[in-house]
Amino acid sequence: MSSFDRTLSPNRPRIALVITRSEIGGAQTHILALLPALLVRYDVCLFTGHAGPLTENAQALGTSVVTVSETEDLRAFGLAQALRAFRPDLIHVHSFKAAMLGRWVAQFMKVPVVYTVHGWAHTSTASRAFRNMAAHIERRFVPLTHALITLTASDQNHAVRLGYAEACIKRIPNGIEDTEHHAVAYRTKSPVDIVMPARFCRQKDHKTAIKTLNALPKGMARLTFLGDGPTQNAIQAQAKSLGLSPDVVRFLGKRDDVAAQIAKAQIFLHLSHYEGQPYAIIEALRAGLPCLITDLPGADALIESGKEGWRVPPEDPETARKILGRLASDPARRFEMGQNARLKYETAHRLHHMTTPTLALYDQILAEQRPLQPRPRMRTAQL
Repeated sequence: MSSFDRTLSPNRPRIALVITRSEIGGAQTHILALLPALLVRYDVCLFTGHAGPLTENAQALGTSVVTVSETEDLRAFGLAQALRAFRPDLIHVHSFKAAMLGRWVAQFMKVPVVYTVHGWAHTSTASRAFRNMAAHIERRFVPLTHALITLTASDQNHAVRLGYAEACIKRIPNGIEDTEHHAVAYRTKSPVDIVMPARFCRQKDHKTAIKTLNALPKGMARLTFLGDGPTQNAIQAQAKSLGLSPDVVRFLGKRDDVAAQIAKAQIFLHLSHYEGQPYAIIEALRAGLPCLITDLPGADALIESGKEGWRVPPEDPETARKILGRLASDPARRFEMGQNARLKYETAHRLHHMTTPTLALYDQILAEQRPLQPRPRMRTAQL
């Protein structure tokens, strides 16, 4: 007998979404974008380590939510209990730790698992010991993965090298809904507005962004940061030490109007140390902005240098300065690249480019399983 109060349909397929943390990042944004389409067809429950922005937004959409720990991480025993109570027909795991724990539990429940890779943990800037351990775990868990979703061709190729069969890999890009906020990239103004929406953390390279802006001629550009996080104070101190005034480098913090803020700019900047497939860049494509990004696996699939913008080597403020200087002084080039960016969004990264193949994959896997058994109904709970 389940510990849940039963209020879900006894006949619709049940999908468990598992992710480690409830913060707002790329993987969490991905889940929130999927949920409206999933809820039309399935009974969905989100399992995560703790309450936060993700769980709040998911519940607002009508999703059942289970938090399985009092800390910010998932715990194996709590996740196993919660999943057994929910009795899913399919488990979809996101992020390295959730993928490890979710697949471990699923093998005992004999439930198929879909794993979406939002960047491989063993190719990040973590310590060598962690990267070696993560790569070993990924290889050991290959046989427990019914289907693997990669966002980019580079991640797909890496999955093959890890031992995944090509037949079980599906490349499905991130997608987002359109908005009314479109940029005017060719607008002539001084200074030119550059925007960088990114959480202040060790993954994002705000330090190089500041160095790049400081190397531009005075009065040419103004940089606006959107977001907050643990490294913000250090970046603000860096800007101050270089004599960059609050009018030249603006820290607007966490915003609810990110799309509108992006659309106010003429150039989009996104510098990182590692990436999956950043939603921020897709938001810039949607707005029709020329983009300057770090040349990294994952992000490289979004921007072709010379077309939608430019890719620069990691931690290379001099190359970034040269390209930003050219873009800032050439409205016609910004317009051309902005048009190309918008076309990339329309042809590859609308919401249905993500939801339609994901639902088709679910239905294919569910059709291969035994017929669903009638079950009692359940409601949201916390274990």
